Amino acid sequence: MNFIRKGPGYLFFRTEKTDNLEKALKDFLNGQALRLTDALERAEEDMTIAFVSEAKEDFDGVDVTESIIMLPTTPLVTMEELINLGIAELINKVELGAGQLVMRIPEDGQEIIKQLKENYNAHLVNIIEGIKQGKTGDTILSFTEEPIKTRVSSLQMVKTNLLIEKPVNVIHKELRRDVVRHITHGLEETQWYELKINIYDSGNMYEEQYKRLVTALADLELGFILGESWTKDHAVALLSVIAYQIRLFTILSPKKIKKILIGLEYDQDGERIVDYDLYYNSKKVQWFEVVSQGVRTNRPNMAARCRESLLSELSQEAVEKIQTIEDKIKAKKN
Repeated sequence: MNFIRKGPGYLFFRTEKTDNLEKALKDFLNGQALRLTDALERAEEDMTIAFVSEAKEDFDGVDVTESIIMLPTTPLVTMEELINLGIAELINKVELGAGQLVMRIPEDGQEIIKQLKENYNAHLVNIIEGIKQGKTGDTILSFTEEPIKTRVSSLQMVKTNLLIEKPVNVIHKELRRDVVRHITHGLEETQWYELKINIYDSGNMYEEQYKRLVTALADLELGFILGESWTKDHAVALLSVIAYQIRLFTILSPKKIKKILIGLEYDQDGERIVDYDLYYNSKKVQWFEVVSQGVRTNRPNMAARCRESLLSELSQEAVEKIQTIEDKIKAKKN
């Protein structure tokens, strides 16, 4: 489970030949001209967002009306390529912006943000303010509840940002060391959830059902698998059923995990192909416990909604992998 990663770098160019520089960045460095909001959502770690402005203007940071180019390389590599290609002669002045980190926090993680704000004497900013005010040697620390992977899928998922007057490499090193402590301290009752997931498959395709589940868990960065083993479930008196059990350590609530499991129990044709039972504190979490209050539904309909929601959150690679496994399961059954 990944809690901290770097964001894109920011470069601010001043030039007397804006059209020429923009064209060079796109033609020779594979840059894309984008709106700032689109660039922020699409830029991944080790990429650069460049701002191109007229040299005659005062150098006062970013303006959302400026030309914005997203580049597939880090600021250092970008400058190296500009120099080696002879494009640097188009630039009158360049400045490196603040570094950026993205940190994943649990729901209601305001205590974590408050704690880090005090620790680093930081300022609360929106992302635009952070980019505009941040200087070389500063860090923008952005918080989200979603899996961070290589990028955040939507700016709406960024809860808030801190502007810290310390270099990004220093903050990154400190948070990699202390992030679990910060997360734990900010959790309700200062605890994680230790859950047990039992896999039942009448078709005896446990390996395939396990791979489907683990693919989703890993792609969504839902937690740590603490152990796996075969177990017996005495669901009916005098009758025991064999199941494969996974112990999951996570910051997500049992209800959120249950919705994911329900979505995985059915394939794309609406056929139930496995049972994933969830236990928390030795108590089984039932499917109807996660139905929103006042909503009338049945299990298949709810599973269809849960599956749709799950697939929308997974990467394309994970979706394709799960689909391939499901095709294999269907082929074996037929």
